[in-house]
Amino acid sequence: MRISKTTLGVIVLAACALLLQPGCSGTKPSRFYVLSPLPPGDASSLQELSIGVGPLEFPDYLLRPQIAIQSNANQLEYAEYDRWAEPLNENFARVLAGNLSQLIPTEKVHIYPWLEILRVRFQLLVEVTNFEQTEDGRIVLTVSWSVLDKTKREDLLQRRSTFSRPAPAADPTDYAAIAAAMSELVGEFSREVAQALRDIQRP
Repeated sequence: MRISKTTLGVIVLAACALLLQPGCSGTKPSRFYVLSPLPPGDASSLQELSIGVGPLEFPDYLLRPQIAIQSNANQLEYAEYDRWAEPLNENFARVLAGNLSQLIPTEKVHIYPWLEILRVRFQLLVEVTNFEQTEDGRIVLTVSWSVLDKTKREDLLQRRSTFSRPAPAADPTDYAAIAAAMSELVGEFSREVAQALRDIQRP
C-alpha cells in the first residue's frame, strides 16, 4: 500500500502532538518561585526619608534560573525543574525595597538605577556572598552592606551580616519551603537595615 505525502505529513504531525502532551514526552513540568515580602504591618505616619537600594552584587553561581543547593563544601547542585521566576538579584532588590518602604515607613524607596531628579538621600550598597541551602540543610544569607549619605558624600556605616534558618522541611528538595525560608532571611536583613537607617536619623 502506497501512502501519499499528504497522508504521511498528517501522521507525523499527529505523532508529534501526542509526544508533546503532558505525560507522553516524559519531561517534568518546571515549577517557578519568587521571594515574598514581609506581611503588611500596622499603618503609621510616613517619613520623608529617601532611600536608594543598590546596586546589588551577587555571585554568578546564584544568577542561574535553577535554584542552587550546596551538597558539600565544594559542590553545588541545581534543581533542574525548580527555578526562579525572575533573576534572583532583581527579585531580592524588589523585595528588599518593598520591605524597607513598609518598615521605616516611607514611599521614597527607589531601586538602582534611579533618576537623578529623585534626589536620593541615603544609598544602600549590598553584596550578597551566600544565599542558598547549605550541606547541613540550613538556609543561609551572608551579606556585606553599607549606607552612603548622598548629600554629604560620605560612608555612614559598613557591616557584614549573616542570617540563617534551620532546614525548612524533612524533604531537602521541598523548594517551596526553601523559597519561603529565603524570604524570611531577606525580611531579617530588611529589619536590620531599617533599624540602622532609623538610628542614623536620630539627632
